[in-house]
Amino acid sequence: MQQAVRMNVFGRVQGVGFRWAARQLAERLNIKGYVVNKDDGSVLIEAQGEQADLRKFMAQIEIGPSNGTKVHHVMISSLEVNPAHTVFKIY
Repeated sequence: MQQAVRMNVFGRVQGVGFRWAARQLAERLNIKGYVVNKDDGSVLIEAQGEQADLRKFMAQIEIGPSNGTKVHHVMISSLEVNPAHTVFKIY
């Protein structure tokens, strides 16, 4: 069953390759959506996929990739599945 979430990721997540790491993870797990830097220094992710894959994606995002990022906290909210998301994009 497809599910969708919005994740606001806070910490040292800009200028350290976080968006590219998120896209690589999304592609491995067949997650669709996007990731974008926000003006406040956080990163916004909208992600959707099969429930088990989405859980794995969220768990890894909360840990953060090991490339110099430091995730302090993540706010997660549910979304409606968007059929327009056919890939995972970086903005």
